[in-house]
Amino acid sequence: MFSSGGLISFDVFPEGWDKRLCLDVLEGEGLDAIYFFGNETSSGGNDYEIFNDPRTIGFTVYSPEDTARHCREIFFKAPANES
Repeated sequence: MFSSGGLISFDVFPEGWDKRLCLDVLEGEGLDAIYFFGNETSSGGNDYEIFNDPRTIGFTVYSPEDTARHCREIFFKAPANES
């Protein structure tokens, strides 16, 4: 099966598979939470299924900088020293 992998790529995987496949493995690791950051999180987007999975805490992001901002806000309470 082929699907859009985002703006510059495409994904190839067996029919019925998507990004949620990793969640079964991660659940077995005893993690308190699984965070997911994706840019195509609306219906039809390649991040939709994992973003909406009840096992993840999903965030829609728009750039690498936006992802970094979210991570700082979530995981590091002190503001970053940005110039």
